[in-house]
Amino acid sequence: MSTDGAAQVAADQVNFLQALVGGRLGLAATYWLFGLLASLVGYAIVHLAATVLPDDRMSKIMVLVFALILLVYTFLVSVGTWRAARRYKGLRLWVILAKIQVVLYFFFVALTVIAFIFFGVEVMASTA
Repeated sequence: MSTDGAAQVAADQVNFLQALVGGRLGLAATYWLFGLLASLVGYAIVHLAATVLPDDRMSKIMVLVFALILLVYTFLVSVGTWRAARRYKGLRLWVILAKIQVVLYFFFVALTVIAFIFFGVEVMASTA
C-alpha cells in the first residue's frame, strides 16, 4: 500500500468514527449494527477469552484490556445512538426507546465500575 493509500485509509477511519459518534449513520444502523450486533460479538469474544485462556495474570490483563477497549467503543456508539435519535425523523417511539437504552447502558456501566472497584480489584490482587 502506498503512503497516499495508507493516509486515505486512516482518514476514512477517522471520518467513519466521526460519523458514528456524530449520529450521522442513521438511528437503525447505529443502534442495531454498530451498537447491538458489534457489542454482542465483542462481549462474546471477551467471555470466550476469559473462559478459554489460561488462568494466569497475563491472560487476565489481556481480557481486561480488551474489555476496556470494548467499553470505550460501546460508550462511543451510545453517544452516537443518542445523537442519531435526536436527528431521527421517523416514529417518535424509536427515539424514546433508543434514548432509554442509552440511559440504561450508562447505569449498567456505573454499576459495573462500582462492582469492579469494590470486588474486581480484590480478585485481581489475590491472584498475583
